[in-house]
Amino acid sequence: MKRIAVIKLGTLEIKLDIVEVLDNQTFMVIDQYRESTRIIDDFENDIPISTSRLTEILNTLNHFNAICVSKKINEVYSFADIVYKNIKNEHSFFEQINSKTGYRFVLLSDKDYIDYIYSAVVSSMNTTKGIIVHVDEYKSYIIQYNRRMILSQLTIPAGYATYIHKLNECDSESRYLFVEKIVKESLNSFEGEWLKNMPQDTTTILQGDSLKNISKIIRKQTRYPFDRDQNFVTNKQNLLSTCGTLAEMPFDDKKKVKGTMMRADAMIITANIVKAIVNNLTFMENNDTPHEEEKKNILLEDINAESEDIEVEQEEVVLSSLIFCEFDLTHGLLFKMLNENSSTSYRPTDVLDFSLSAIIRYYNGSENSEYICKLSCMIFKQLKVLHKLNRYYLTVLKIASKLYDTGARIDPSDIDKYGYIALINSPIFGVQHREILLAGFVLMCQNNENFMLTEWAKYKPVILKDGEDELELRLACQRLAIILKLARAFDKYSNSRITDISCDNLGECVIMKTTMSNPSILEIREAKKLDNEFRKVFNNKKIEIL
Repeated sequence: MKRIAVIKLGTLEIKLDIVEVLDNQTFMVIDQYRESTRIIDDFENDIPISTSRLTEILNTLNHFNAICVSKKINEVYSFADIVYKNIKNEHSFFEQINSKTGYRFVLLSDKDYIDYIYSAVVSSMNTTKGIIVHVDEYKSYIIQYNRRMILSQLTIPAGYATYIHKLNECDSESRYLFVEKIVKESLNSFEGEWLKNMPQDTTTILQGDSLKNISKIIRKQTRYPFDRDQNFVTNKQNLLSTCGTLAEMPFDDKKKVKGTMMRADAMIITANIVKAIVNNLTFMENNDTPHEEEKKNILLEDINAESEDIEVEQEEVVLSSLIFCEFDLTHGLLFKMLNENSSTSYRPTDVLDFSLSAIIRYYNGSENSEYICKLSCMIFKQLKVLHKLNRYYLTVLKIASKLYDTGARIDPSDIDKYGYIALINSPIFGVQHREILLAGFVLMCQNNENFMLTEWAKYKPVILKDGEDELELRLACQRLAIILKLARAFDKYSNSRITDISCDNLGECVIMKTTMSNPSILEIREAKKLDNEFRKVFNNKKIEIL
C-alpha cells in the first residue's frame, strides 16, 4: 500500500493529511494534523513575511516532515492559496521553505480550487446535480454542476480570513452589512447572472472545513442524534439560526468555538458570508421548513485547548434541501490524482461501493464479503413476494452484507452487537444517514438478544419517516437480517460453492433450490438451522432447502 501526505499552507493554520491508497485505487484518510499560525498578521499589514513567521512555519513543516518519516510516507503533495502570490518576498519565502524542508509548494489558482472542490463533492455524494457553496480563507465559491460537468461558477472575493483584522472593531450588525455588500455585488454582477435562473427545487451542497464546523453546531442546536457531517441534511431556517447565533459572538482571535477546530473570529466571518449568500440567493427563498429550533449558548474556549455491481435504489434527498459535504480540497486532489490520465474529473461509477471497498480493504475484512452481498441480494429478490420491501432496501442490505463481519474485529462472540457499532461509525459515503443506520440495525437484528432498544429510540427521528409505521420498519430490518443470515449460512465455510438460488412459495412452505459448483451439504445444513427464525418474521412460513 502507498501512503501519501498532503500539506496545505494557509494563513490561519497549516494542515497535514495522511492518506493510505489501497490496491484497488480507493483510499482512506488515516491521520490529520493541524497547527495554528499567525502569518495572517503579516498579510493584513501588507509587509514581507517576517523572519519570526518564517521560523514558525519552518518549525511546523519540519515537525510534519518527522511525522511523514515515522509514518513511512511515499509521496508528499504541498500546496498553498494563490494569495501568497501577493506577498512582497514570495520568491525568497518559498525558496527558503524548499531548501530547509524539501517541500516545494504549488500555488493553487481559482480554477484549481473549483476543480478540486467539484471533484471532492461528486466523488463522495450521490447528489447528481445542484449548487456547491464553499467558503475558504480568502475566497468563496458557488459552483453549479450536473453529473460529470461544471456548468457555471462564481468566485466571491471574501473568505473567513479576508476581513478578520478590518472587521475587528465593528459591531455584529456592521460586520454583517459589510460582508453582505461584497456578496451582493458578486451575486448581482454579470458573472453571477446564472444564479437568477436557478429553479427553486435546487439542492445546495455546503462544502469545506468552515462549513463542516457549522454543521456540527447545527446538529447540537437541533439535537440531531447522528454525529456525522457527510450527507447531513438541514434546511434554510436551521442554517440561518446557527449563523445568526455565531454572528453575535465575541470577535476573539484567541478563542475558538467549542466543538470546532476554528478560531472564533474566523467562524463569525464564515457565518456572515454564509448568511449573506443564503439570504440573497432567490432560489432558496422557499427553502424553509416551518420548524423553530431553540437556540443554545455556544461557549468559547482557549484556541490551544484539545478538541473533541448490484443495481440498487437509494433514497432521494428532498429537493431544495441543504446538504453538507465533509470532503474538501485534499480529497478532491486525491480523487483527481487517482485518475490523472483521464480527461474528465474522477468519479467512481458507484460512490457507495467505492467507500465500502475502501473500508473492507483497509481493515482487512473478509475476502468473501462480495460473495455474501451477492447471495443476500439474490435471496432478497427471490423472496420479494414474502417480504414486500421495495428496491430501496437493497441499498441497506448491500451495506450490511458487505460489512457483515466488522464486529468480529472487536469481539467475534458478539459479532452482531459490535457489528452495529462498527458499521454506524465507519466512513460510508454515497448514501444518506437513514440508510447507514438501518444497515446497522440489520446487523443488530441478527441476534435479538443483542438488540439495543435504547439505540433504536435514540435514532428513531432519523430512521422513521413521517407516516411510517415503526413496527413495520423494525420488521423490515428483521427480515433483512434473516436474509443476511441465510447468505452467511450458505457460505459458512467461505468456499463460494453456491452459484444460484431460486425460491418457490408454496402455501405454508418456501422451497429454496440451490445450484452448486460442488456438493454443499454442510452449508445447507447450516441454513436449515434458521427455520424457526425464518418463521417468526415471515408469517410462520417454513423453509425447505434443496
